[in-house]
Amino acid sequence: MGFLEDCGLIVNLGRAAGWGDTVVEMTTRMKDAQAGNTRELRRLSDGWATVGEAVDRGLDLAADALPGTMANWEGGAADGFTAYMAQVRGVLKLHGERAGEIKLCLDTIRCAIERARRDVEKLANSTADALRDITAAADPGGMRALVNGVFERLDGIEKIRGENERAARAELERLAAALGDADVNDISGPPEPTITTAPSFSSAEFRSRHQPPELNKTKVSTSPPEHGRSLR
Repeated sequence: MGFLEDCGLIVNLGRAAGWGDTVVEMTTRMKDAQAGNTRELRRLSDGWATVGEAVDRGLDLAADALPGTMANWEGGAADGFTAYMAQVRGVLKLHGERAGEIKLCLDTIRCAIERARRDVEKLANSTADALRDITAAADPGGMRALVNGVFERLDGIEKIRGENERAARAELERLAAALGDADVNDISGPPEPTITTAPSFSSAEFRSRHQPPELNKTKVSTSPPEHGRSLR
């Protein structure tokens, strides 16, 4: 029989033995211990896994693109931009890690529900089997011992599920608060170069092909200002 069939049998046998209210409470707690939308939790977990993977791909692309971007750029502004990109990549890396941690928390909650379901289904099945024997033997002492044992087992199942869920939810709240922190606000924007004359190009080969001849004898200053632009 399935779980609901076992619960129905427990109620019917319990009522026949004069324990109607007790077995109704028992089966109600069994059903409550099974509550939870594991399908939605799995969908959310998969979504956060996708977020983490997308961030990782973005980090790889940025790492691949930066050397080419900086190949023909030097000076203070170039150094400032490199430092700025390092900060941006650090924030993205952190958010990617947080996405993975959120996925693990959701998986922990889902697994706690699934474990409780399995345990309760086994308990309902064994209880129904035991009640058949007890009612057939008209054994009130056996009934009392069975009921006490079932409630004790339910206490254990609920405790394990509750502890796992509370720990995971507390971690989710911490991570949600961390994601709410605007890490990017702590990053100074790329410094604007102070251009005193027209710009030039650092690579001789690049300059020979792209720099206008009118700029061949110019000198530039690309020192960043004291403070970069804030992204706030």
